[in-house]
Amino acid sequence: MERMPDNGRFIYLPDEQTKLARVVRREDGFTVREQAIRVDELFLAFTGMMEPSDLKRVLMQSSDVVSEVVKPALENLNGENLAKVLSTIVGQAEGTDSMPLIVSLYKSVASKFDLSKLDPTSFAGFLNYVLQRVTELEDDKALADLFLVLLSKVKIASTRNSEMIRSVIGVMSNIQDAEVKQFFREAISEFSPVVKTACTPILPKGTVLYQEESNGTKIIILERDKAQRNVQFHDSVYEQVGHPKLLFAFAVRGKHIRGCRIFAVKDAVIKPATELYRYPFANVYKEDQRACWPELSGIEINNLFELQNLPELFFNSPANNHLFQGENLREWLMKLQGKDFEDKQLSSLKMSVMDCFEMFKSAAEASVDNRVEAPQQAAAV
Repeated sequence: MERMPDNGRFIYLPDEQTKLARVVRREDGFTVREQAIRVDELFLAFTGMMEPSDLKRVLMQSSDVVSEVVKPALENLNGENLAKVLSTIVGQAEGTDSMPLIVSLYKSVASKFDLSKLDPTSFAGFLNYVLQRVTELEDDKALADLFLVLLSKVKIASTRNSEMIRSVIGVMSNIQDAEVKQFFREAISEFSPVVKTACTPILPKGTVLYQEESNGTKIIILERDKAQRNVQFHDSVYEQVGHPKLLFAFAVRGKHIRGCRIFAVKDAVIKPATELYRYPFANVYKEDQRACWPELSGIEINNLFELQNLPELFFNSPANNHLFQGENLREWLMKLQGKDFEDKQLSSLKMSVMDCFEMFKSAAEASVDNRVEAPQQAAAV
């Protein structure tokens, strides 16, 4: 056994036989005082004498301190002191290098945190505080996921949430992305009653375009396919004369037909870009393709579908040389008997269906006088 020093105060840690430490004071080789003390009391006595920085350095030297000392100590802290400890720990973690530590700490706290225990004001304040800390976020998926989680908890139908709905719609209305806007329109349409915004009357067979003008005029364009038709020219009848595909554009106001324009086309399917050509026979004005059709002014209709028979009425009317742009109409008709019309013989008007369709308002107004002009044309015809 070692000989004890002659002078001083000495601490002897517990051995296997005892759990108490011994504090011994010796003077001139004699023990003048000896005291048994518990280890935890001895530890507290030492820590009370140490500077905080030294105490932290000593504690953190051992990996067992957290599990053996710090954890049991934290379990006995009250709420206020525990909050101070947590604040101190977070305060020590500064800089981006410590972010994983803070995230881990936050997850541990969050796993024990029941937001339902907060009053509504505190709950909103907590979320606002967290989100305000997000100053830079290249990928907003995290915020989008959070929004979806919150949205699943909200009672949309509640009247108290009407302001939230208005705010969301306000944000959506400022979005410039066309696809997002279209998706939003389609989604919101499910909650809107279906309202008819436009409805046409029953239209004639072969209608390719329909338009209503502000003055009450209706424009109806009928197509008639390329065909061979009988033509009466003065007192002669020419059988199976080839005709190109034609468009008849009628302007109707009320029960009266204000005018008709006739165009030739080459396209099998009418499209906005379909090119228009001059009618290759007689009785159609060169300037605006208006038909010289005196009988039209005397026809009254009750429904637009009654227009479907008018192209055939025009084909069956006696023809003459009036307004024919060629040299000899009779020879032209004789040449086309029993043959399909060759589209290469058509003369282009240098405009498309859409170009002409946009012109119809002024064209319909110009043709109002056609009913007065018709008897004079009849004499010429």
